Amino acid sequence: MELMMAIAKNRTARRELDRRLAGIAREKLAPPRSGWVRAIRLALGMSAADLAARMGVTGGAVQDLERAEPHGRVTLDRLSRAAEAMDCELVYALVPRTSLATTVERQAMSQIAQQVAATERSMSLEAQGTYLDPDVVDEQVQALIDTRKLWKHQ
Repeated sequence: MELMMAIAKNRTARRELDRRLAGIAREKLAPPRSGWVRAIRLALGMSAADLAARMGVTGGAVQDLERAEPHGRVTLDRLSRAAEAMDCELVYALVPRTSLATTVERQAMSQIAQQVAATERSMSLEAQGTYLDPDVVDEQVQALIDTRKLWKHQ
């Protein structure tokens, strides 16, 4: 009973996150070449010294932040402080390349394909053929999705 509730909870979580993330266009989220902090600071007409004063840090700290951000070497805390100082909100998200449901199905299909390949090798050594019923494969995929083994390395 507990397992069934966990399975249902995972499915619901995937559907809800897929729905929420569907409208996020990754290309619109691509940061400017100079990074968000510098781009927004300049668009506001704010000097690095002004931003430093608003953040309570040195001008060098702002320069370090602006150099590090385009290379992904900045903490969320530092970005959050800069955003606050510029009256912005830091938005943080992991945006799947495809839907979460698709990612889970691909992972399950990959594992099932490995199992099938192993079975086919074994059967061919015994000069026996194999037949894969697509409905059985689909059932196995769904069963694997509902287990805690989906992401285990095999």
